[in-house]
Formats: sequence, structure tokens, C-alpha cells
Amino acid sequence: MGRIKVCNFGRIMLKIFCWTTVILAIYLILGITGCYEKWFGGPAGIVKAPVYWLIRAGIGILVESIIFWIGIIMVYATSEQLGIRWRVLGIVCGWIPVAHLVMLHIIIKTVGEEVRMEKMRAKRNLQRKEQRICSTKYPVLMVHGVFFRDFEHLNYWGRIPAELEANGAVISMEIITVLRLCETVLKSWQKGFTRLSLRQAVRK
Repeated sequence: MGRIKVCNFGRIMLKIFCWTTVILAIYLILGITGCYEKWFGGPAGIVKAPVYWLIRAGIGILVESIIFWIGIIMVYATSEQLGIRWRVLGIVCGWIPVAHLVMLHIIIKTVGEEVRMEKMRAKRNLQRKEQRICSTKYPVLMVHGVFFRDFEHLNYWGRIPAELEANGAVISMEIITVLRLCETVLKSWQKGFTRLSLRQAVRK
């Protein structure tokens, strides 16, 4: 759940960015036009006090930028549901007025749904952990198709093995290049089955 916590924190930062940007814009518009001076004798408008409002605008933009970049980097680095498409569109639309607001809304909504689903899934898995609903009589050896090779951070099966193991299955994903000789592949499978059998015996 560490990834989800970071992702959710990034989403919260983006929502904070949206609300504080609106508040900052209203504050600056009223101040620059001299409304504070007219209403309660506050600071003059930008015509009379340009340095005063330029400094405040600069500080406000700097703070908002920090909030935004913290949020967007966390979301981009941890969200799985955004995918490549929304990430690329987010970068492109970030330079287009109005479109960047629409994309920010889509990103926040997509990440929010992902966080909600992941929390629900984790809670459900915890509640039914003792049931071991995915436990099978024999271990499960997962072997991918042609022209693919599993790596530590990139595998053919995605989240499927983790979900099965969380619900009682004994899983092994063999790193096999299927273009090798059949004899070599079969030996690799045999080793995989042996390891699985030992793991299952230990669990029993």
C-alpha cells in the first residue's frame, strides 16, 4: 500500500493546488484593482503600489508551483491507471489554456478512482485472507508466450500473481526464453515445479 499512499498524497496536493489557485487569483484580482483600499483602507492597488503586489504575486506563484509539481510528480510516478496516454496528454495539454484544466480534472478523477479501488481491494483481501479462496491442490507455474521475457519491474502477468498469492495461491513465474531448445525449456519448468512443491510443503 506504500505506492497507493504516495499516489493519494499526490492527488490531495493537486486538489489543494486547484483550490488555493482559485483563492490566490481572487485575492490578487481584488488587491490589484484597489478593492481592499476602498473597502477597509487596506493596501493600494497595483497602480499606486506595484512592487507590493508583484512581490505577493511572485510568492503566490512560487508556492503554487511547488504544490503542483509535488502532486503531479507523485501521481505520474505511482499511478498505474493513468497509463501512457493520459500522461502524454497531460504534458501536451499543460501548455494549452482551458485544456490544461480539463486534463487536471481527468487526472485527479482517474487517480481518485484508482486509490479507492486499491483500498477496497486491500481491505477485501485482508478480510478473506484466512479463506484462501485461490488456494489450489497443486502449485501454479505461470509461463508467458513467445517473444517475451520477464524482468524484475516488468512482467507479462501484471498484478495477477500478487492478487492470487494474497488469496492463498502458490505462484512461480519462470523467466524463460521460449526460443531456446525444448529440452532446455522443459528442464527450466521442472526446476520451477520442484521449487513450487517445496514452497507448498513448507506452507503446509
